[in-house]
Amino acid sequence: MAKRRLWTLPLTADQEWRRAAACAQPAIDPEWFFGLDDNLTSLALDVCSTCTVTNECAAERDRIKAHGVWGGALVAPTKSVERARLTGKGAAV
Repeated sequence: MAKRRLWTLPLTADQEWRRAAACAQPAIDPEWFFGLDDNLTSLALDVCSTCTVTNECAAERDRIKAHGVWGGALVAPTKSVERARLTGKGAAV
């Protein structure tokens, strides 16, 4: 099965920065950025350290209130997201 890629949906004009994101490259696994494995998180942070659009990424993180690795920083999930992960139920957004 082929790896999923980040940013595969059509992008609006204000999202074009995503095409330049280091995480958008085919060899990069999105699970590194949204998983709970410390080793994968470390890989994601390494990718971010080479990225030229971390400011735009951090702004997007703040705009959508995301968790995971964004803009070169790890953002912990909210309690509702963590509870949903533990119980197997979707989080209210």
